[in-house]
Amino acid sequence: MTTLTVDAHREQMLALLNAGRPYDFLNMAVAYLKVCADDDFVRLMAVREYLALNLTVPARFSYRATMDRFLHAMADHLQAAARS
Repeated sequence: MTTLTVDAHREQMLALLNAGRPYDFLNMAVAYLKVCADDDFVRLMAVREYLALNLTVPARFSYRATMDRFLHAMADHLQAAARS
C-alpha cells in the first residue's frame, strides 16, 4: 500500500467504527494491521470491538501483539538509560 492508500484506508476504517459498523471495521482492520502493524490505536480499537462482540480469541491475539511491542520498547529504553 502506498502512504496515500494507507491513510485513506485508515480514515475509512475509523469512519466505519464511528458509524457503529464493527464487523466492517474489523474486516478492514485485519488487512490494514498486516501492513501497519505499529498502529496501536487501530489495534486497540480492534481489541475493543472484538471484546464488544464477545470474540475473545482474536482480541487476545491482537492485544498481545500490542503489548509485546510495548514491552520490547520499554526494555530497550531501560537498557539505553542504564548505559548512559
